[in-house]
Amino acid sequence: MHKVESKKEILDLSNSSISNLIFGESFNSDEFNKLRESVGWPKLSERQATACIENSSFLVSVRISNDIIGMGRALYDFGNTAFISDVIVVPNYQKMGIGSRIVSLLKERIVLNVEKDEYITIFLFSEHGKEQFYEQLGFKATPNKICGAGMMKVVPNVDL
Repeated sequence: MHKVESKKEILDLSNSSISNLIFGESFNSDEFNKLRESVGWPKLSERQATACIENSSFLVSVRISNDIIGMGRALYDFGNTAFISDVIVVPNYQKMGIGSRIVSLLKERIVLNVEKDEYITIFLFSEHGKEQFYEQLGFKATPNKICGAGMMKVVPNVDL
């Protein structure tokens, strides 16, 4: 597993109702599930949540004091393909630029590994109804003139 050196960043949101957000690169399985449940996603088993965290290439956490309010993670083959997953911001803190900053930090970490004259494709799945958020960050919906439709399969079969 490849990791970049951990750092903390404070984003000044003095013009909003919150300030002193702490951006880091870690969260635990309980925090992961707490965030998932805050947006209506199902809770993962302890084993699955831990594996998701440990096998991610990059993690971003967002805290106010010690309380986690957002996160994102990326899987990267360190070649030309990366996947951004689980970008979550607690509903009370959405629409304040936090999710955009999470995606930006993940993209920065991925692109640091791309050499001159190389390219990378970053994939993600948007939660239904959140497509415009990602389009504003430069992602293109599929199908489009370059790519066909994104596809997925959940095993065991879950009614999607």
